[in-house]
Amino acid sequence: MLRATRRGFRKPAFAISEAGHRVATLAELGSRGCRFVVAGQHFRVFHEGRTRVTLTGPAGYVATADGERDRLEWTISSAAGRWEFVRAWDSAWELHSGGHPVGAVEQDGATTAHADLPGDVPLPLRVFFFYLALWLWGR
Repeated sequence: MLRATRRGFRKPAFAISEAGHRVATLAELGSRGCRFVVAGQHFRVFHEGRTRVTLTGPAGYVATADGERDRLEWTISSAAGRWEFVRAWDSAWELHSGGHPVGAVEQDGATTAHADLPGDVPLPLRVFFFYLALWLWGR
């Protein structure tokens, strides 16, 4: 399970941890995207207009999420698979694969959230899912 804890207020960042160990920090978090490092590899999230969010890594393209910020469903595509990101309620987004829920990202409070996502999904993608939920919540 991943956990996110907000750090800072003017330029917020989120420390992402798994089993009590920090695995990434979502830095430069804003309306244009963010940057993070996983296992020494640098990743960048950026927005292409209002309907597409893209994740790139050291080798280039990793994933895209397509939807609209006020919509209740996003489609995420990568070489590792295709998922739907569905708003379950105000404080939770569910990750679906093949029409079935396989995970979720949920708010715990004003500065924390947790994600129960499939372990077979690469960690950079799980962090990307977390970013999407935080951005969609407007945090």
